[in-house]
Amino acid sequence: MDAPGSHQHVITILNNYFPSIKSLRTYLGDILQVSVSNFSLAEPDDMEHFLNLLDTSYVGVKTIGEISCRINSTMLDMREVRGFS
Repeated sequence: MDAPGSHQHVITILNNYFPSIKSLRTYLGDILQVSVSNFSLAEPDDMEHFLNLLDTSYVGVKTIGEISCRINSTMLDMREVRGFS
């Protein structure tokens, strides 16, 4: 992984355009309304490159207010999907 602070130049530039800058992991945790420590997008056995992507990709957010994403339950399972194909 990159050393802490190695992306500070990127964050400084993004701060010129956006009032809030978040890591991709934090942003997704916020919109999915889960705590970052319990965030299930990344599992302990995930590849280091994927975990690095989550922590070193940044999202510029124009509105600091509440942003959320509603997750709907699946309507079909994989057996039903395969049955239609």
